[in-house]
Amino acid sequence: MLLFGTGENYGGLLLGIRTGYQLSPMSSAWRTSGEVTVTDHPRYATNGFYFTLTLGAGGFHKAAQ
Repeated sequence: MLLFGTGENYGGLLLGIRTGYQLSPMSSAWRTSGEVTVTDHPRYATNGFYFTLTLGAGGFHKAAQ
């Protein structure tokens, strides 16, 4: 975390990391809009590891009382 500011005003930058694994069911029962089954179709699933890097920034000002 990187902080900046003095007195009544302050803020900072924050770096974050998200990792995980996404698992979804296999989809192979494709149909057309008329409910006709497609015979030659791909199999599709979004399985795999992921890594996300996030960067955030914010600031605050202390209000007068």
